[in-house]
Amino acid sequence: VVAKCPPTQTSLLLKHLQSKASVDAIVKHIFSDNVSSLISGLSVLIALVHRNANAVAAREAEAEARAHADEFAEGSVDSQDEEDTGDKSSSDELDIIGEIGETGLPIVIECVYRRLDDFEKVLKTPPDIEFDTQIGTLKPPLGTVRLKVVELLVAILRSSYEDVGAKIASLDLVALCISLFFQYEWNNLLHGLVEHVIQMILSGISTPLKNALFNDAKIIDRILEAHTRNEEEVQKPRGFRLGFMGHITRISNTVVNQAASDDVLDQFCQDHPTWDDFVNGQLASENEKLNIQLGGHRPNSSFVEDSEDDFYESSYAYQGQDVYYEGEEDELAR
Repeated sequence: VVAKCPPTQTSLLLKHLQSKASVDAIVKHIFSDNVSSLISGLSVLIALVHRNANAVAAREAEAEARAHADEFAEGSVDSQDEEDTGDKSSSDELDIIGEIGETGLPIVIECVYRRLDDFEKVLKTPPDIEFDTQIGTLKPPLGTVRLKVVELLVAILRSSYEDVGAKIASLDLVALCISLFFQYEWNNLLHGLVEHVIQMILSGISTPLKNALFNDAKIIDRILEAHTRNEEEVQKPRGFRLGFMGHITRISNTVVNQAASDDVLDQFCQDHPTWDDFVNGQLASENEKLNIQLGGHRPNSSFVEDSEDDFYESSYAYQGQDVYYEGEEDELAR
C-alpha cells in the first residue's frame, strides 16, 4: 500500500495506516516479545518513515519549482487567491505526511522518536544462536532484527528533524552502528546501511550527531585501525582484503570532501595528527588504484587517415579491439 502510493498523493487506506491509532498498534506489535512480529512490524514502520521523508522532499521540490516558475509568470495574483492557495497547500501537506503529534512531529516520526531507547536496547541484544558461514562461525550473528533496526535508523535520519537527531546523538545508537559495522566485516547489507548513516551525518547540519560520530563512535580511529588490520590480513598466506574496505574508502573520501567546507568536521580531523598522513598516503594510493581503467584506455577511432586504404585497414584493426573489450566486459558482468 505504501509503496504503490506516490509520495505526493494519499489514499484512505494510507491515511488510516498513518493515524495515531494504527501507528501505536504497529509499535505495540513490534514490542510484543515475538521475533516474527518484531521483524514484520519494523518493515511496516520503515516503509511509513521512508514515505514521510519522500513526501517532505517531494513537497519541497514542488514548492521550489513553483517559486521558480512564479518569477517568470506574468501578471499578479490577488491576496485572496494566495490565501486560498496557501490553505489548500497546508491541507494537502497534512494529508500526505499524516497527523501531527504533541511534539510537533508527524505521528509516525513521533512514535519512533518516543521509542528510540527501546530500539537501542534491541540493537544491544544479539541473537542467542550460532551461524556457520564460508568464513567461519558467527557467534552471535548480526541477525535480521538488528539489521532492521539499523535500517529504521537510516529512515528516521532521512526525516531531518532536529529533535530526532538530537535524541539519537544522546543515545549510543551511532556508536552501536559503527561497532557492528566493524564487527561483522563481511555483512555487505549492514555496511551499506551504516555507510548511509555516516553519509547523512557528515553532509547534515546536526553538530550533536557529528559529535556522536567522531567523539563517541571514534570513526577516524576505527578507519585507521581497519586499514592497519587489512594490511596484516593481506600479508598473510592466501590473505585477502577485508569485506568492508571499499565502504571505508568511500567513507574516508566523504570525510575529506565534507571537511573541506565544514569547520566542525575539519577540527575533528585536525585533532588526529595521523589523519593527514593517512589521507596523503594510504587513501591517495587507494584512490589512484580505483581510478585505473581495467584493460587500459579504450582506443580512439575518430581520427582521419591520409588514405582510404589506410582508413579501412585501421577500422578493421579497431573492430578486433572492440570485440576484445566487449568480451572483457561480459566476463566482468559474470
